[in-house]
Amino acid sequence: MDVWLGETMNKKARKKITNVRKHPRHVPVSEKNPYGITIVDQHIRCLRGTYLDSGEIDSVFKNYNRKNLIWPTAGKLDNYKNCDKYDELIAVWTDYFNKRFGIDPPIDPDVLKALIASESSFRLDPLENRTAFGIAQITKATLKILQDPNGESKDFIFRKIRQKDLKDPSIAIPMAVRWLCRKNETARSKLGRTPTSEELILEYKGSGRPMKRLRRNKWFCACLGVLLSGCATSSYRVLFQDDSGAEVSVSPDRVLLECEDLYDADIKGLYGFMLHVLDGDNRVITFVQGNTLGKEDCERRLTGIGKVLKDGKSIYIAGRGNLSKAYDNVREDHVFPGKGTFRSSGKSLGFVAIANEHGLCYDAYSGFQEKPCPPEPFPFWTK
Repeated sequence: MDVWLGETMNKKARKKITNVRKHPRHVPVSEKNPYGITIVDQHIRCLRGTYLDSGEIDSVFKNYNRKNLIWPTAGKLDNYKNCDKYDELIAVWTDYFNKRFGIDPPIDPDVLKALIASESSFRLDPLENRTAFGIAQITKATLKILQDPNGESKDFIFRKIRQKDLKDPSIAIPMAVRWLCRKNETARSKLGRTPTSEELILEYKGSGRPMKRLRRNKWFCACLGVLLSGCATSSYRVLFQDDSGAEVSVSPDRVLLECEDLYDADIKGLYGFMLHVLDGDNRVITFVQGNTLGKEDCERRLTGIGKVLKDGKSIYIAGRGNLSKAYDNVREDHVFPGKGTFRSSGKSLGFVAIANEHGLCYDAYSGFQEKPCPPEPFPFWTK
């Protein structure tokens, strides 16, 4: 019988399933059951809160707290019809399962979006593959595992989901996220570390496939590259400017880092750090470090600021000087990977700090800093 175990046990020790013994059940009298009694065989019952059925799925999605929700990148997969239609489902369920299992680092919603693009091109039920179903191409075997209270995903399962239900994205997407969480766990166990995005998808698609075969999947790699490139729509915006300083907001693809060898016949090993930004007119503005650096210091700066760029989609940069005036008559060309070659605007500011939307900040003179960054009275990160 179903017994509550909670009051005398630690939460971690509470059972998620319970055995229901064979017992009689009263039913309406009929020709088949003239005595109004049937026998229910012994079976396993999942306790509430350890599974999702279609009703629970609908309730969770409708009532989910969407504050600070991280959405997948929109407007980047225009070759796919309905490419952004399911972003809310992806955002909600990725956040739900990341929090439920305490996944660190959390699974990026862009990984799931790229996966769906490669599996179904956002079609509800592609006809090419009749062994997998729905927008996330879930197989019969996976569907069975996700509902098995004794299977590998027994920590949290689904109930009463039929094969035809996989044609509904509101059902298929949470199941795909749950399976991705499970594959993240198995990949981490095999590798002894956090899997990369490609390694995670390899595990989702089938661990028997060698990595080189996954890399040949040009559709997945293309989608992943676009979505995980660290930027949404390419953008540049001036947040603040006056005669003494300026702040700009840009997408990471518009930022180029450089350590320039300042060759000096008397003193060798001096480097100048520069941060080039592509503005709204596709001309280059340069933020220059005020002091010279040794080679190791300059390379350390490249690594640190590179992390700010990699982990963010909105980048904030502050500099001292007048953004409206061009000081340099020498107009050099700068190559931005994936975008092209662009000419300098002649505008140059003293580099002060750079940060992303997550608060990761690198100060020109102190390196990584906690908020506020930098600790000066200048109006940084004006909204």
